[in-house]
This record gives sequence, C-alpha cells and structure tokens, in this order.
Amino acid sequence: MAKRIIETVAFDPSQSNFAIAEIGVDIDSLELHIRSLKVITTESETSKGVIKVSDNLRRARELHAGMMASLSGKALAFAEIPLMITSQNPRIASMANYNSGMMVGLLSAVNIPLIQVFPKDVKIAMTGMKDACKEEMIEAAMNKYPGAPWMMRKSKGKLVPMNINEHLADAVGAAEAGVLSEQFSNAIAMFKSMAA
Repeated sequence: MAKRIIETVAFDPSQSNFAIAEIGVDIDSLELHIRSLKVITTESETSKGVIKVSDNLRRARELHAGMMASLSGKALAFAEIPLMITSQNPRIASMANYNSGMMVGLLSAVNIPLIQVFPKDVKIAMTGMKDACKEEMIEAAMNKYPGAPWMMRKSKGKLVPMNINEHLADAVGAAEAGVLSEQFSNAIAMFKSMAA
C-alpha cells in the first residue's frame, strides 16, 4: 500500500530564534520525514538608537513573513506554545512573558489547522524526559533523524552540531508531540475520510 503523507510545518517560536521544520507525516505510521530545517534570527537594534517598541514591531514583522511563507502547501502546523513564567527577577519574567505574548500573537495568524503542544510534551516526545536539557534534546533529535539537514560547523577538522540546533530539535519535537495528540487524531480522521 502506498504511503499517505501530508506536508506539515512545525515551529519553535521565539523572538530571537524562530525555528521552522518542514515535515512530511505518514498518516498511517506517524513516521516523520524532515524536509527542511531553518531558524529565523532577529536581533535587537535598540543599541543603534531605535525605539524599543518600533524595534519589536520590526522583529515581529520579520518573523511573521518567514512563518507565513513556510505555510505554503502545508496541510497543518504544529507549534510549541511558550508559557508565561514567574521569576524572582522581574526583568527576566517581563522579557520572557513579552516574548510569549508576541509568539502567541504571531501564531494566531496561522491560517491552517494548528496543533498546539507545550514544552514538557516536546521534551517527553523527543527524549522521554520532561526536564531534558538543550544538549539532550539536540542529541536525541540528531540520533532519531540523522539524515536531517542539521546545522553544523567545523571544529578541529570535524563537523560538530551548532548550538542553534536546540531550536530546531524543539521544532521537530513539537511535531513528534503533536502527532500523539488528540487534536492531530481528529485532524487526520478528516484527511482520511476525504481520501476515502
């Protein structure tokens, strides 16, 4: 029997490093086929005299453009939804919660079905551990998908993974967690009935 694959996109959204994984999903086996991996990186320009609010708007527009372009030809999307945090340091909490609000706002523009997952679900799906660290996420993702186009650099004559793969591993993990969700099961039931 021929494989039934739908084209999807998965996001690990963040203002500084917004990861996008384009993934084919076999709707029968739930096997993932990673097509492409990329990170949209934006940097603050407030040190150049740009007003903070204007700078944030520019960064949001850059992320929005990249995110929307990745939706073309996709049947559905997965996204790790950033959580609001509390912290002893009000500045850290404020920055993290501002980022969370901006990302939820950006994700609200997704115009295809969006499967939402949370950071804990992503870590468990990828590593089996709810508190996996960045290095464990990268290692697990690269071991599961050795043929994927991970970002590498040369060190002492060898190719080694770049730290930015942390965001890509989270994006792939969002798809892994997403295909296990009830939301996905309901969406796939619709695709299967349309194909029948």
